[in-house]
Amino acid sequence: MIPYGVYIGKDIEVVCTDRFILIYRRYPDERRLESLLLNSELKCVGICRTTPTELHPGEIIWEHALLAERVLASSDEMRALLHTEPLTMIADGDETISVKLADGTDYSAKVHERFSMDDLKPHSPTTNEAGVGECLRKWNVGLRELVFGDRFCGITVNTWKHMYIFEMTQGSIYCRAARYATCDKGMVFDQNFRQGVEAYMIEDNRVAMNALEYDERLFNVDACVWNEKSVYWSTASVSDTLTELHGCQGAIYKMVKP
Repeated sequence: MIPYGVYIGKDIEVVCTDRFILIYRRYPDERRLESLLLNSELKCVGICRTTPTELHPGEIIWEHALLAERVLASSDEMRALLHTEPLTMIADGDETISVKLADGTDYSAKVHERFSMDDLKPHSPTTNEAGVGECLRKWNVGLRELVFGDRFCGITVNTWKHMYIFEMTQGSIYCRAARYATCDKGMVFDQNFRQGVEAYMIEDNRVAMNALEYDERLFNVDACVWNEKSVYWSTASVSDTLTELHGCQGAIYKMVKP
């Protein structure tokens, strides 16, 4: 059994929890990307593949499937991957894991963050007890199942250093791995892997092991700000148990004390 935590390699990132495992990877051809949502038995619950087209730069072929009350799938081929075991994963000593996909691709990843599931359920102070930045961080940590229209559509896993999402609905796909940081002015996260409006993985994913550096001067009190792959959500309002943040495209995100 792989200890709970975050494991990072040049072309892969793995998040292990008690109920779900998330894997983000780049294929050896350096073009295709894949996100995998597995259960604790390593059975596939969701999958998203993105492939740039040869003839039309910028266009992407999307292939996906999600095991929900009503299965979402782009094809019968993708649907057939659900319930299967797409990989094996073993620990190589205390510091690294090996991941072997069913297609024969091998990856190595180094432990970056270890946690127990209790670590992801910290005491959550009110903003009167702690600063806004500390509350944003502690309120954010945890594993949550996502529901859209009363149907399971994925999960988020937020650790002390990273934010992960695998979300799939009939009209939207969003799979992302990012470093993040909080302060009294808001929250900033830097995306090293993304399948959404665009699809990319940074050239060397091991950069995600570095602490996120950010500039508080970039927070805008009226709107979110993009700085390359970093997104700044600024504090809009604060109460004891609720902080509102300026999200993208005019959205207001509510961060609620658990």
